[in-house]
Amino acid sequence: MSQATVVRESGYTAVAFFVAPLVAALSLAFLGFAQIDGVAQNAVLVLGWTIVFYAYALGATVLIGLPSFLVLRKLGLVQWWSATACGFIAGAIVLIAIDPNAASSRPNDFAVWGGIGGLSAFVFWLVRRFGLRRFTPDV
Repeated sequence: MSQATVVRESGYTAVAFFVAPLVAALSLAFLGFAQIDGVAQNAVLVLGWTIVFYAYALGATVLIGLPSFLVLRKLGLVQWWSATACGFIAGAIVLIAIDPNAASSRPNDFAVWGGIGGLSAFVFWLVRRFGLRRFTPDV
């Protein structure tokens, strides 16, 4: 692998790591305000909460997503399905970290938080994969 390819891979991986938490933050903001009065009336609040949620989502991405990616890359399993599955599990872990009683009080939240994590991880895979494919057809 040439040095230019390594630099491109690192660059697209870094971009993907910053885009993935944005997906989670937007999802949380939209879900929260869609349940209150509708998103259109609260566009400024959605944007503000997206910024707040982004900080937390970025932390979860670094603490859970980065190690997961490194393990998957080491095993040669960075695929859409493995990224999505790891993201779903990461979303459930984040829910447990936020509310340890969620399993007994609101089990449906696992589907929501897991879905948000899975969607974020899938977007990570898309950004990384199609960015790399643009420059290196064999990836």
